[in-house]
Amino acid sequence: MPVHKAKGKCGISIYALKMLLPSQEDPRDFITLAVTVMLPKPRKPKYSPKSYRPTALLSVFSKVLEKLFTERLTDWLDASGLVPFEQFGFRRKTTTQALEFIINAIYRNWSVKGTCVTVAALDMTSAFNHVVHYHLLCLLVEYGVPIWMIQFICEFLSRRSTTVRLHGKLSKKFWIKIGVPQGSPLSANLFMFFAIPILRKLRVSRTLESRADMTICQLFNLVITGYVDDITILLASSSYELNCEALAQVYRRLTRFTSLHGTEFSADKPQSRKAPPIVNVMPNASGFPTEAKHDAIKVLGLHLDYQLKWNVRTAHTLAKVRQKMCQMRRVCGSTWGPDGLKLRHQYITSVRPIFAYACALWYVVRRTKGTRCKWSLCRALVNKLETEQTQCLKQFFGAYQRVSGDILCKEFFVEKLCVFLGGSHPLNVAYREAKALVWMVADDELQLRIRADPKLAKNPALRRLRRKQLIRDVVKKMSHFKSQDLWQKFVIRYLSQAAAFNKNCPAIQGIWGQHNLKIWVDMPKAQSTILLHIRTGFSGLNATLHFMGLAPSHMRPCGKGAHNAKHLFLHCKLLEDARKHLRKALPELTFENLVNHRPRVAADFAIRYFGIPQFQWTAKHMPNPAFGNLVEDEDSKSSSPPWRTNEIFRLVYG
Repeated sequence: MPVHKAKGKCGISIYALKMLLPSQEDPRDFITLAVTVMLPKPRKPKYSPKSYRPTALLSVFSKVLEKLFTERLTDWLDASGLVPFEQFGFRRKTTTQALEFIINAIYRNWSVKGTCVTVAALDMTSAFNHVVHYHLLCLLVEYGVPIWMIQFICEFLSRRSTTVRLHGKLSKKFWIKIGVPQGSPLSANLFMFFAIPILRKLRVSRTLESRADMTICQLFNLVITGYVDDITILLASSSYELNCEALAQVYRRLTRFTSLHGTEFSADKPQSRKAPPIVNVMPNASGFPTEAKHDAIKVLGLHLDYQLKWNVRTAHTLAKVRQKMCQMRRVCGSTWGPDGLKLRHQYITSVRPIFAYACALWYVVRRTKGTRCKWSLCRALVNKLETEQTQCLKQFFGAYQRVSGDILCKEFFVEKLCVFLGGSHPLNVAYREAKALVWMVADDELQLRIRADPKLAKNPALRRLRRKQLIRDVVKKMSHFKSQDLWQKFVIRYLSQAAAFNKNCPAIQGIWGQHNLKIWVDMPKAQSTILLHIRTGFSGLNATLHFMGLAPSHMRPCGKGAHNAKHLFLHCKLLEDARKHLRKALPELTFENLVNHRPRVAADFAIRYFGIPQFQWTAKHMPNPAFGNLVEDEDSKSSSPPWRTNEIFRLVYG
């Protein structure tokens, strides 16, 4: 159990549970009731009860126990073969596979001239709350689930109690006699048993129950996928009218079957076709809207527009990333917050996955010459995503707006989006190419491993695991080489176009690689920000501000030498006494040695003596072990000119 999980109402944390288990104490006394919190749904009216998603917060021990039982139940489901192949919900990391299943069908049908394709997304209304316990237990017995598992599930369902927390207020305890708790690790698997008959009913929907069902038999193709309580139906025929008639028949048959157990559907169905104009034809069935949406249909979080050009998907992704970055403003600023490496981890784990969601479907790149993939993301949209990633990195690390995104990616070892997205498995036309580039290389390496270790030849499961590891290693190496190549091309382009004041900045030197992260180890936020300014050449000194048109001259206030970091570190006579600390820390004092090998000393010196208004509070209030604390009489020696104000700082950072 991960230690970051919530402790629940019992107040027992994961740390305490791990200390309790070796002591052989009985932890059952710590199990208490759940607390249901009402999470508001986005863009929904706050006064409606349907605008909230009830989520159960369980005690620590309940989470551990349910997680263990869920693993056993998942293993049994895998071995039993009960789950239809169209159901992707209970397996791990299968969302992209479910989307690929339906989008592949769209591409196949679009390849046939004269084929019209319609996609309908069906969502069960309050699916988890409408599961009848008696019906679920009957299904478990019918499917042959072991008795001890049925008994555990029966106890789990019949002894549920909770309190509701809403707007800071807590209700009284009450018992729950219907539904499965949303938020429990076991709930998705239990709902799976409830959804198996639904998919089986859809699978046999081509059978004739009446003369009206003849429209279903006229379809070219009928594809169904399920992901827990979400069902997607694809229909292909010679006309959209025929698709809608067949969809209405399938939907009526489905609702008649599910209404016996209290399940209802809310349907959202636009047409998906090759080109405009959009044909506004809808199924004549209760539950469907009268008009189709004219932008996109949302399937498992992915917005599919009518021509699969991914414009709508990109717009929603950018909006979601910007909302996330707006929330991150409460966590960090340019001079406060977690250090640079923690922020890098935060970006990689919480922001970049928003960019990359289901990227194997919409980002297809051919590394060899040949026909361009017709339905891949266009270059203009890729550039928008790259620009947005650069903006995210600038906000996280406090860089100036003029700093290139390639430099930030190199300094903090973050792959460009085009490289990262290309590492995911490609679709359709790129499959054979991926096999030649990745699979065959990994397979050759696996054969060498088998010769060295005969156990691999006798264990197919271990052999598959090693092959997956080797494929990941091959993709990682390919991404590394691609990043190195892009960096070298950028350096050549940068040296021919950069301004004179920062043409030889330290950040442009060196090669791409993980070794660049060593500079940022144990570097507080303010120090990492000013060090990034020094390494990129864009700082709050006159040389940079004059280039931006924010300072009257690039010279120092004393009029001797350019006002840049190199001059202040090595040549400024006003800082001759302070420079003794630098010579003591680094006898061979050069600008490159200082910022590359003693970055913390350079950052502390810059905060202490450069006099940049952005870091004045940090210089006064944060301890500076290398140079002592700043005292009031030294403030008058600041090299900051009197005209530099907070307004200029806001102009520089945008």
